[in-house]
Amino acid sequence: MSSSLDILRQSNEYPVVFIGSGISKRYLADFPSWEELLQRFWRQLNIETDFYAFLNQLRNKVRESYVSATDSEVAYYTNIEAGTIIESSFNEKFYAQEIEIENFTQQQAYRTQISPFKKAISNHLL
Repeated sequence: MSSSLDILRQSNEYPVVFIGSGISKRYLADFPSWEELLQRFWRQLNIETDFYAFLNQLRNKVRESYVSATDSEVAYYTNIEAGTIIESSFNEKFYAQEIEIENFTQQQAYRTQISPFKKAISNHLL
């Protein structure tokens, strides 16, 4: 029987783990919060829209979709949606050669099918 780690190795996946409740900020020196991490990669996209204007717009859409959600659930879903949008834009810019990732080439991205965004996050957190 294969373990989860074996499955990740075989599929050549890069897991990205976000621990809730501020654990990473509390126990790991200099680790960014989810919001700080998203903002860091937003800046690399060179989008003229203010990061928090972007989050405010997303939060309003999330509130419309999840009418009975609590404030913490709205924040959670907003971050998920923001991460999805940022990942898509980041990957497009990487493939267009507008963004470089240390020790990660176009060939590696093609052959491994690893998301450039996830590889960049992994590099940042290591």
